[in-house]
Amino acid sequence: MDGTQDWQRLTVNATAPEGAARARLILRSRDSEGAAWFDDAELMRVDEATFEKLQTVAPETDRMVLHLPFTADVADHSRFAGLNSPISAVSGADGGTLLQRDETRGTVLALDGKDDFVEVPHSYVDDVLSPEESMTLSLWLNAQRPGPAFICGKIAEGGDEAKGYKLELTEDAKVRFSVAVDGALTPAAEQQAPIGRWAHVIATRTPDGTLTVTVDGRPGEPVHRPGAYSPSPRSFYVGADYGVKSFLQGRISDLRVFREAIAADDRDALD
Repeated sequence: MDGTQDWQRLTVNATAPEGAARARLILRSRDSEGAAWFDDAELMRVDEATFEKLQTVAPETDRMVLHLPFTADVADHSRFAGLNSPISAVSGADGGTLLQRDETRGTVLALDGKDDFVEVPHSYVDDVLSPEESMTLSLWLNAQRPGPAFICGKIAEGGDEAKGYKLELTEDAKVRFSVAVDGALTPAAEQQAPIGRWAHVIATRTPDGTLTVTVDGRPGEPVHRPGAYSPSPRSFYVGADYGVKSFLQGRISDLRVFREAIAADDRDALD
């Protein structure tokens, strides 16, 4: 990391001696003429099988920022709550798993609409889009009731300023996609979504600032708002806005975030 002034992610994997009861993490800057900053340092104690499952939150390609298939125990509240792991899930008072078996999609994320949500910390979700500032959200959604509800996103709103992006379900069961441009949320793009069955949802922002929501291959009315994207410092949330409001009742499968505008018929990226 010599000579860099940019943030870098440092991961150190170590195997403790058998029977060890304590572990210590030390971050130290040596022989530096300047300063060094460390942010979001974590020390996790996990077994080998669990460590392999944690990797499902990592980008799979250069174009993909995040992939949450929800097919492994990474969203199991009983295992990861309180460990400050790369992905944490909260399942209210019952404290059970958020994963359920679905006849159509296999293992999926199931949200009760009361207090369930998933959080992926900011340091694990790259908020740097392409040079053209385009992006795509892709997921399978089975909403059990209309909103208002938060589907997913990285949004920070306060005062007159907004940062990031969000995907919501409205009171009239429309999927709404908003992106912060020049510090303000764009006029949202929308498309009608079914209630009580699975639908493939794709939300895109193209290089010219056009937002579109496509549901089961049917694109909604495009919304054009050019400008500079305003990145968010917050975590990526699924099922609730900041984990405290607008809880979604329904199921989600195979959530993907890309740093470019993916065409709805690009099966290589979306399948």
